[in-house]
Amino acid sequence: GLAFTHGNKYFEEIFDKKIKTIIMGHLHPSVLLSESSGIKREKYKCFLAGKFKQKRIIVLPSFLSTLEGTNINSLDYSEDFSMIPKKNLRNFDVFVIGDDKIYPFGKVHKFIED
Repeated sequence: GLAFTHGNKYFEEIFDKKIKTIIMGHLHPSVLLSESSGIKREKYKCFLAGKFKQKRIIVLPSFLSTLEGTNINSLDYSEDFSMIPKKNLRNFDVFVIGDDKIYPFGKVHKFIED
């Protein structure tokens, strides 16, 4: 029921009806939070979770301490660079992992300045 893929290329095989959940990297998302004044800014690695083609998709953050990941706030959502179209990524849920629990941060589109 699980398929693991890097996420940079689309493979029909991972959308087989037996597959329920696809886990991918490639994007390695992070979210940039800042005060309204813009003085203090902090970047957090995050997981993205959503649906695409009737499959649950989980996008993993980078697990390397030296790589913060791709800032979802500043992605160009007009072009695709992973197997999930960016128009679909806008509706994925953002989860930041803290020391003590998982923090739901809402939808990706909440962080995008249009």
